[in-house]
Amino acid sequence: MSKNHSRTVSIDTPSHSSRGRTPEGEPNPVDVYVGSRLRLRRTVLNLSQEKLAALAGLTFQQIQKYEHGMNCIGASRLYDFAQILDVPVSFFFAEMPEEVAQRSPRRYSGVSCCESDVPQLPEDPAQHCTYVESLFPSPDTPTIVHAFHNKAVKRVAWWGLFWRNRKLACVAHRGVIYRPGNPLPYLSPSMRAFLPNSEACARAISWCCPKHKIHVIPNGIPDDRVIPTRPAVKQELDIPEQALIFTYVGNNNPAKGIEPLLKAFSSARLDAYLVMVGANPDLWLPLCDTLGIREKVRLIGQTERVSDYLQIADAFVFPSKNMDSAPNTLLEAIRMGLPVVAATVGGVPEIQQ
Repeated sequence: MSKNHSRTVSIDTPSHSSRGRTPEGEPNPVDVYVGSRLRLRRTVLNLSQEKLAALAGLTFQQIQKYEHGMNCIGASRLYDFAQILDVPVSFFFAEMPEEVAQRSPRRYSGVSCCESDVPQLPEDPAQHCTYVESLFPSPDTPTIVHAFHNKAVKRVAWWGLFWRNRKLACVAHRGVIYRPGNPLPYLSPSMRAFLPNSEACARAISWCCPKHKIHVIPNGIPDDRVIPTRPAVKQELDIPEQALIFTYVGNNNPAKGIEPLLKAFSSARLDAYLVMVGANPDLWLPLCDTLGIREKVRLIGQTERVSDYLQIADAFVFPSKNMDSAPNTLLEAIRMGLPVVAATVGGVPEIQQ
């Protein structure tokens, strides 16, 4: 006797930003990784940014932007770097984690299944629904359609009305804390469940989403996110072995609270260092100079190897002014056993408790 197998179809349709950035405006993770490999090889050869810039016919500011992933390194420029640094071009992509490649914004927009990966939806939006339907198994096979991001949720809430004769459940992920402006997707009879990642997020949709549809599923952190890969990070950052270290992980969005954090660190006058992962030196070094704390602050830029910097921290600082639902950086720090100093916004108090 044959058995039916369930199938999951995930729909993820955020809008693309310019210059290959993520929908949130952050640098392409692939560019960040390539930049980190450029920095690694330059450091191994004991070359300063100024020296590499001179060899490549660039300014050191351009090297900084390349190393932090702020600018994409073109093919010809990457070839030049390979020649100067005496490595094959493949060196810059070697050992790239799969999650980095998966997070490239050019791979964001599309449909994927548990059984196969589909590169993207058709260019014509009128064909999207038919294309998604082509991924479904037979009508009597249990199927879950999981929508990510606002646009996809709206589409699935409408399309699902025409799929109700199937053994199919439409569900949607929710990971932001703000009051939805359009209640219709939440009221649609085609949507079986909404999956917020915090109780705070659940409360934000409770005004328009029936209670029986709301199922909170907290974010999880895989083991490989909390396993350091480099042991000598303090030496690389020129921080004394016994120094007290506070660490921040985030981006340069003003809502993330970098400016008040730097001002608070300056006012505290602690005999300590502040390591800021994801902070662009071009943006924040001038403020560090104004506050007189440049020698005590380390601005790392974007990196996938957050655990390398969390391992040297004595405490983690989360100064966000935004309504974060379940920030992964905070979860990673807690998983690594760090005490946390955090703003009481969004779902942060739930995590701390």
